[in-house]
Amino acid sequence: AISKFSADGSQLLWSAYLGGNNLDQPHSMDCDENGNLYVMGLTGSSDFAVTANANDTTFGGGNSAIAEYYTLANGSDMYVSVISADGTQLLGSTFLGGENNEGFNDSLRFNYGDSFRGEIEVQRGGGPVYLVATADSSGYPITPGATDYQGGLDGVLSVFSRSMDSLFYSTYVGTEGDEALYSLSLTSKEGNAQNSSRVFVAGAINSSESYLSAVGDSLALTSSGNHSALLGAIDLRDYSGPILEAIHSSTDTAYNQHFFIEPNTPGDTTTVFTLVGQHKGGLLASDTNFWGQPGSAQYLMEFIFDSVSGAFTNNRTLVFGDSSHNTVDLSPTALLVDDCGNTYFSGWGGSPNTEGNTVGLSLTPNAVRTTTDGRDFYFLVIDPSWRSSRLATYYGSSSREHVDGGTSRFDNKGRIFQGVCAGCGGNSAYPAFPSTAYSTTNNSTNCNLAVTVIDMDIQNARLELTPDPPVFCIPNSFNILDSSSNVQAYTIDWDDGNVSLDTGFITSHIYDSPGTYTVQVIGQDTVCDTWDTTTFTLQVNPAFDSVWIDYSYDYCDPSRQVVATARLVSDSSIVTDYELEWDFAGVNFSSAQVQFNMPVPGANPVLLSVLDTSCNITQLFEDTLVFRIPPFMQINTSLEECETREAVDFNAILNATYQGFEWLIDGQRAGNPNPLQISQSGIYNISIVGYDSICETSDTLTESFDVYFAGEAFTVPNVITPNNDGINDAFLVNTSENWDDFHLIVHNRWGAKVFETSVISFEWLADYDE
Repeated sequence: AISKFSADGSQLLWSAYLGGNNLDQPHSMDCDENGNLYVMGLTGSSDFAVTANANDTTFGGGNSAIAEYYTLANGSDMYVSVISADGTQLLGSTFLGGENNEGFNDSLRFNYGDSFRGEIEVQRGGGPVYLVATADSSGYPITPGATDYQGGLDGVLSVFSRSMDSLFYSTYVGTEGDEALYSLSLTSKEGNAQNSSRVFVAGAINSSESYLSAVGDSLALTSSGNHSALLGAIDLRDYSGPILEAIHSSTDTAYNQHFFIEPNTPGDTTTVFTLVGQHKGGLLASDTNFWGQPGSAQYLMEFIFDSVSGAFTNNRTLVFGDSSHNTVDLSPTALLVDDCGNTYFSGWGGSPNTEGNTVGLSLTPNAVRTTTDGRDFYFLVIDPSWRSSRLATYYGSSSREHVDGGTSRFDNKGRIFQGVCAGCGGNSAYPAFPSTAYSTTNNSTNCNLAVTVIDMDIQNARLELTPDPPVFCIPNSFNILDSSSNVQAYTIDWDDGNVSLDTGFITSHIYDSPGTYTVQVIGQDTVCDTWDTTTFTLQVNPAFDSVWIDYSYDYCDPSRQVVATARLVSDSSIVTDYELEWDFAGVNFSSAQVQFNMPVPGANPVLLSVLDTSCNITQLFEDTLVFRIPPFMQINTSLEECETREAVDFNAILNATYQGFEWLIDGQRAGNPNPLQISQSGIYNISIVGYDSICETSDTLTESFDVYFAGEAFTVPNVITPNNDGINDAFLVNTSENWDDFHLIVHNRWGAKVFETSVISFEWLADYDE
């Protein structure tokens, strides 16, 4: 049964039977540029549907045989059928066979389903149809000059017209031993009905014989004779001349074989291509920096073919799996090397395969599924350098997912189209998605077809652009955060009549006018020729209008009241559209005008943050408002009792409240020297007058000080001249003190007392009695 689904999997577009009265098995399918489907496979049905003008309308059959678990009572032929894109017409269909069985591999199969391997490929641009398969039969149709049957199991290569009415070229590829061809690759993907291509083929060989070419030349072939990988190059560009260019086989004694071959860089003389296969000999990577698990049983190999020398060269090898070569982990189902050089692999493991399972395989952080029951599919994407894995994931369920042979496909965009035998046992455990899928349940009592299409999304150009900020004001710029992948060229339509083209993203653009602009960006992966488009919106606002703060307060106000208003610079109007955050000495406000009484005299901080959300601009203010502090004045003096000195200092101490001061001594103005000095004894009323010129006020501090000097307290003259001339006529004591006790005795030179008194205010005229 062949079924076609819509691209999103929600509809069954058509479904049709293709077969006859016995076993019919598809091996490989491909579509042409018009959507017509080409199917190659095995049939045991003598009445298989063929078209009237087919190249071969007769079923040849062969000996009764068992292919895997299926019985072919009348042997088998191969078939190639062409179905129209809408499923309504059989455009061409032909048998392809000889005297015995064709289309299955009964001696070189290793994995479950290997019996039904082979590949068909349609050359685009009107080119022919190519296929490789296996035949255990002489009489397989070959064209003049091709290699004939050599014995045992041989590979076959055939080229048909699209209507299946003409066989352009057909040949055996084999020796007297056993060979099987599983996969082919064209160096020319585009062609026409008569233009062909160099073809590379891959498979397995069990032979120690030399390959016999079509012209009788013997190409040396060294093989271990035990399931060795086979690789060949065949020049079909004009269907004539010495066709076989080169053949290569592994010489390892351990089991190994190639399953798929894909071109990297096709060329007329040199071609690079990649193969995937199995190897149980403990194979190591050719570079220790390659991603992988050395010693495992699966490999990728990159070969270079030189048509001048006819030589294959193994350029590099990567090994992957569970790090053990004792058992294979995966049976390959698809391989792709995309235009960017990424390598894609699909395979399955576990029951019903003969050995190994999917436990212990390496996964990447972006894995779709991270657990396995050992019987799942495994999808892998390796970067062009082979040094990292871009995706490694399980896919499956608790049931045993597998394929019964055949090939699946990756398209050139990295999407896997995988047919799966799923739901075995009648369950619906296989993950169906999306919820709108045509069927999310298994309606069979046993296994059923599950169709899985997954976009690995590795090579596609992907734009991830974020404007930062998306809103800004003239003439400010903006940044575009670019997290794009696989983009080398950008086309940017700024929506103002300007378009930018660049290989590196342009992160700035100047807009002349305010407005809302929808920017369209087209990103191109110039290597893989993929595209992505995205849009984002920019809001461009008028230029930012700055803010100033209008303060109203009185320095001399004892209540310290402040009125602060945020105004626009342009017209001094009060701010209305900005977000404001005030901080008045630790108290917050958000209005445009604030009235507040400052908590303390002196300096008080004011902070304001202004945010214009439309321009995403912040303006910050830090101000200090100062109010009159309480007055303070003090007189400090050096006055001390009984100290002998020339003068006493008086210092005026005033705080910043005052801008000036002056002294008053006993009410008389004495200027503003600092210190003030007094040099005569006496009792003084000394005042400081502090002047606050800002607040137009003054304050006075008055203190009384008793000033005396010890050197002046008591003076006794030592000479008197009582001659009535008015100078020193009397002996007296000069003093400024009021003494509590006084007693004076005067003696002459002979010690006789001549005067004595206890009255301090005496005056003695030097008279005495002898």
